[in-house]
This record gives sequence, C-alpha cells and structure tokens, in this order.
Amino acid sequence: MLPVPPPLTSGGTIPSNSSPSAPLLAPHFRLLHRLENLQLLGLHLMCTGGSVAAAKILSAPLDRTRILLQTSPWSVDRPPIYAGMYAPLASAAREVSTTRIYSLPGGGGKSLNPAPRPFEALAASWAREGPRSYFRGNGANIMRVPLEISIKFFVADQFKVMFTPQLEGRDTFWLPFLAGAATQSLKTTALYPLDLARTRLASDTTVRGRQGLYKGVWDTLEIAYVREGLVKGWYKGLGLSLLGSVPHFAATLGTYESLNAQLPSARLGGSIWWYPYAKIGAGATAATAATALLYPIDTLRRRRQVAGSLGFIDGGWTQLGALRMGHRIIQQEGVGALYRGLSLVVVKTLPATFVQLTVYDLLRSVMLFKFKMASATPL
Repeated sequence: MLPVPPPLTSGGTIPSNSSPSAPLLAPHFRLLHRLENLQLLGLHLMCTGGSVAAAKILSAPLDRTRILLQTSPWSVDRPPIYAGMYAPLASAAREVSTTRIYSLPGGGGKSLNPAPRPFEALAASWAREGPRSYFRGNGANIMRVPLEISIKFFVADQFKVMFTPQLEGRDTFWLPFLAGAATQSLKTTALYPLDLARTRLASDTTVRGRQGLYKGVWDTLEIAYVREGLVKGWYKGLGLSLLGSVPHFAATLGTYESLNAQLPSARLGGSIWWYPYAKIGAGATAATAATALLYPIDTLRRRRQVAGSLGFIDGGWTQLGALRMGHRIIQQEGVGALYRGLSLVVVKTLPATFVQLTVYDLLRSVMLFKFKMASATPL
C-alpha cells in the first residue's frame, strides 16, 4: 500500500520537511498533486472569485464615476459635470452626435469652472447616459478576477521558495513582503491591457441611445493596437502602475500589521464578538490609507491610459511624461485635481469589504457542503 502523499501548499509545492521517501514515489504523487491542485484552484476560484466579483459589481457605479473624475481634466460648459471622452471625436466610421461638447484647456492658468462634486457627477451620469453607464468597463474589471487569483495561486508560493534561501536568519517579515511585491508586479504587468481597456470604456460618456466609442473589451484593445501599436497602445502608463503597485502593497501590509498589533491575539479574540469586525476594519483602513497616499500616481496613470484614445482631444497631452503631466495638471486645475474622486474610494471600501466577506462565507459554506475535499483546503 502506497503511503499518503505529503500535503500541498496553495501553490502546489511539496514542503521542505516532506518524507525522504517522497522523491521515490514522485511519479505517483505528481498526478495526485496535480489533480488536487486543480480541484483546489477550482474551489478557490468559485469562493474567492465569486466574492470579489460581487464586491466589484456593487461598487461599479462609484468606481466608474471615480475614473470619470480622474480622466476629465476640464469642462467648458456650465454647470460643471464631467468630461471624459465622447462620441463626436471618434473616427468617422463611428461618429455620432451628442448635445454636449467638451474640450481640454489649450492654454495655461487654472480652469474658471470648478471641478464637479463626486455625487453630482454620479447623478449627472444617470440623467445623461442612463443607469447602464455605471457599469461601463466593469466587464474588463470582472475578467481580471479569475486571472489575478490564478496568478497568485500558482506564483505566490514559488516566490516564497525563491526568496527563502536569501533570508535565512533574518526577520521573517520580509518574506511575505518580497513575495507579495513580486506577485503584485507580475499581476500588474500581465493584466495591464485589461486595466487600460477598463479605463477607456469607463471614460466613454456617450449619451443614452447612442453608439459608444467602443463595442467592448476586445474592440478597445484591437483599436489601441491598430492606432498606437502593441507596447504604446496596450501598456501606456505601465511604468506609473508599477511605480504605485509595490509601494501600495507595502503601505497596505505595514498599516495592517500596525493596526493588527493593537488587537487581541487570535486565540483571545475568538471569544470576543467584535473581533472579526475589527479585523475587517483594519484591512479596509489599511487599503484606504495606502490608496490615499498614492492616489496622485493613480490619477496620472488614468490620464496616460486615455491619452490617444478615441474621443480624446490631444492638446499636447499625449507627448507629456509623468512629471510634466503632473505639473500641467497642477498648473491648470490645481493640486486638488490629483485627488479628484478619492472620497468615493473612502465611501466604497468598507461596504465592499463586508459584501466580499459575506459572499465568500456563503460560497464557502456551499462548497463545504457539496465537496468534502473543501474541508481540507485553506478555504
């Protein structure tokens, strides 16, 4: 009778303290490990992916409005609403008329029109474009979920194994940090075209009943490739994304560890009714603080992503680097333009976190009831 194969980590690797006889039975164990890994990934995708998707759908109206505020530099109309990109400036094959015209400022000096308030923009989007406009670009956002989970599932443990020999005898804090930062950088680079498509779709402000600038995610990427090329079209602003992703992860991890240190230990907290809510609040607070700290980089990244898109008035913006773009935004719109839409992040974070954890717990309960194997997984 064959011995039971050693347990797997979430990435499918065999722990270093496995039985010495494991290599002799590796051909037998390898198939079992692969099957278990696929089952584990499937359960992980259903629970984690379903809960994350539910949270993204719930927060889609606020996210889309935030992107509009970030990518709308100036409106020449009053009352101030939002600009975004609009159909009159599309290619001739897709040109449709609208009743409102927007433009970018051509000269220096600050805009005479104040920036729209977030919830005014939210209401104006409903009135002008209809409720479906709240979900423009959300399809690309949902498409990223299973891909992000798969990358993290298969790669995170491999990075931990890679960095472990370099950190022997040192503080173990650096192991999850380095592995997480490397995983975050890989996810950002691999899935960046979907993020660009999401931004361009969300920035389309075509009125209800009219054909939009883009037909969908793949149409957006195809047009970007034809008009701008592969690298400049699909990866415009990637440098800013990488510049912000690793510090964001570090700030989130550091803030969470600091807040978590103020809470009772897990052993003592199990008997306290508010302990789970405090953990959720610590995570949401850490994520919000990190986003607020690096929000100007995110605004610059969004501006870079829409530069050169259909419906975008150039005005010299597409040729600007990050620093010059930031300087021009401050000069023409004020420092507050770099933080436009931040309040929506604060509003959505805690409810979205509660929804995600609630849906996760519900799906996990269903999986535990349906599949006995789920009880042996880290779900």
